[in-house]
Amino acid sequence: MELRVVNSLGKAIGSYYIGRVGLRFTFEGEGSRGQGGFAATFYGHTCPYAAAGAFWRRWASGSPLVKGEWVRYPTESHDSWLHVVQNSWFETGHAAKRYGVGEICVIDGRQILGESNFYCALGESVNGPGGYFGSTLDGLADCLATSRSTDVPFELAWEHFSGAQERMGASLTASVIGVLREFGVDVTLR
Repeated sequence: MELRVVNSLGKAIGSYYIGRVGLRFTFEGEGSRGQGGFAATFYGHTCPYAAAGAFWRRWASGSPLVKGEWVRYPTESHDSWLHVVQNSWFETGHAAKRYGVGEICVIDGRQILGESNFYCALGESVNGPGGYFGSTLDGLADCLATSRSTDVPFELAWEHFSGAQERMGASLTASVIGVLREFGVDVTLR
C-alpha cells in the first residue's frame, strides 16, 4: 500500500510506502454518498518525523510557502520540515538539481543550528521557499553533479559563518564546504 499526500486540488505532493494494511471497517459520511472513509491497521510502518503531519497539512493548503517559513517552527521540528521538502520535491517531478536563477545564493548562518537547519537554508537559498538541494552530503553531491551539466556554477555567500560552524561542528562544516568547492561553487564565508 502506498499513502499519497494530496494538496487542496487533489494533486499528489508526497507519498509513503506503507506496506501491509488490514481494512477494519468502512463508513459513510454525512451528506452525499461516497463521502465516507475507512479505518485500517498499518503493520510495521512508522514515520520518525514527528512534525511531518503538520507540515504536510501546511503544504497541502495551497498557500504559497514564504521565505524563511521553516525558521518560524521549533528547531526540533526542522528535520521534519526537511523530510517533507525532500519527499515533496521528488513527488512533484523535480530533479536533484539547482532551479534557482540567481548567481549568488545567500545563507544566514544565524538560522543554522545543526545539519537539518543547514540543508533547509541551502535548499531555500538555491531553489526558493520549500526548495531542496540535498539533505545529506551525498544528496548535496547529487544535486551539484546534476546541476553542473545544466547550469553555470554559482556563488554561495555564507553569512555569520563562524556561529554556524560552531553549532554544526567543524568536521561537518569542512565536509560541506569541500563538496561545494569540489563541484565549482565559489563559497564566500562572512
